[in-house]
Amino acid sequence: MTKPLGEAFDNTLSQESWPQATKEIFEILEAELKAHEADPALAMPLLLALAREFGGLQVYFPKGKSIEAHFRDRQIWEEFNGKNVVDLVRKFSVTHETVYKAIRKIRKLEMDKRQVEPF
Repeated sequence: MTKPLGEAFDNTLSQESWPQATKEIFEILEAELKAHEADPALAMPLLLALAREFGGLQVYFPKGKSIEAHFRDRQIWEEFNGKNVVDLVRKFSVTHETVYKAIRKIRKLEMDKRQVEPF
């Protein structure tokens, strides 16, 4: 039985020859796995999976605050029940306006997903 790609490699596999961004992504994967009490050896197969999927492409990652705000807005939307705005303001440490903006934004995204394109 063959090992999954990545298990055959040692995590120290000549990283000196890796592009700087690849090294940094690998280090981030290792650190996040450790922080979540997962096996940091999984960083290599994860890195290889990313390379197979996105290798040769220029990939854009939104800045941390932007993507964190989107995830926060999505969570606000999922927890919103029509009567708990004050609770959401406290839970997420945001203003009433931020909660209402998040609800409007995600509601629009959800509606757009369901809309059928006209001919």
